[in-house]
Amino acid sequence: MEKTRYNLFNLIHKGLRLMMYDTAAQLQRTDFASPETTRPVINQLEVLLTYFEGHADHEDSVVLPYVQRHDPVLVDDFEKQHVEDHRLGAELTHAIEQWRNEKNTQTRRAAGRRIVYAFNTFIAFNLDHMNKEEHLLNEVLWKHYSDTELKGITQQIIQRIDIETLTALSRWMMRAVSKDEVMDWLKGVKMTAPEHVFVYYCKLAQEELPPLVWSDVRAILFTVHEIIEH
Repeated sequence: MEKTRYNLFNLIHKGLRLMMYDTAAQLQRTDFASPETTRPVINQLEVLLTYFEGHADHEDSVVLPYVQRHDPVLVDDFEKQHVEDHRLGAELTHAIEQWRNEKNTQTRRAAGRRIVYAFNTFIAFNLDHMNKEEHLLNEVLWKHYSDTELKGITQQIIQRIDIETLTALSRWMMRAVSKDEVMDWLKGVKMTAPEHVFVYYCKLAQEELPPLVWSDVRAILFTVHEIIEH
């Protein structure tokens, strides 16, 4: 049986995908003529764009140098893709500003449609881009680096993220992953982080996971149960 390798993209990509799906669903239900009802989803969309910008920056500055040593042509292609991703994000930001500047019902709704179309393009590009990362970049990383080394790359990225952003992203990731992935995540935190960080992530899991899933997780990590109860 082939060993499952550590995928350093898995948690963050799942969290970002879920946030994209959630934002897209909200946008499709939004009446853009009403600023009051539109602002919350626009705010979420703008936060999402900052997350993608940060994610691309972390990949460019932390992950791709490890790939560069072994496949510089592949790295050049992904750097170009990140430039295109930035361009799509800028177009979306411009569409949002256009909506903010509109003053009547008809023009706000038209601007809202432009936001939806621009976001659909952004989603399509990023879903394909993330798939390529998990296939092409992982192929190189798995060939040349151990799982321990790859986990070290993840820690380098985490250290670059401010606590507020890390907390918010962790919530999206917790909502997006399977029970086994939650178990692996919490076990990793327990082994490598201070106890108060482990307790925090256990409470986060309790808040964000479906009750039956959390019950199974807690039953397996019995020490978590003791911490939560006390």
